[in-house]
Amino acid sequence: MTLPPEKIGDKGRRYEIWATEEDGTDFVVGWSDTPDAFKEAIEAHPSWTNHRAVDRQTKSTPEG
Repeated sequence: MTLPPEKIGDKGRRYEIWATEEDGTDFVVGWSDTPDAFKEAIEAHPSWTNHRAVDRQTKSTPEG
């Protein structure tokens, strides 16, 4: 079930932060004003990989 942004804490942040579960499922970790948000937490998590940020203004992934 997907909830609308106003129900889950997205208050217009620029970046949508994604990761991948151990089983290969991609999911949204959260939203932030910076593309590096949650990066350390994702890297430290035992079953999460592939931190990426999607710029919601340009619909692109920042290089870096």
